[in-house]
Amino acid sequence: MLNRWLAVSEILASMRFYDAIMAVLGHAEGLVDEKGRCLYLIENGVLV
Repeated sequence: MLNRWLAVSEILASMRFYDAIMAVLGHAEGLVDEKGRCLYLIENGVLV
C-alpha cells in the first residue's frame, strides 16, 4: 500500500483540478467528508 499526503489550503479549488485528472483516468468526482477531506472512490478502495 502506498501512503502519501498532499496538503492544500483551498480544498474546493484543488478538487476542480483533481476531478479533471481523475475523470481522464475514468474515476468519478471527489466527495468532501465531514472532516473536510476530499475522497475519491475507486475500484480498489478510497483515495483520501
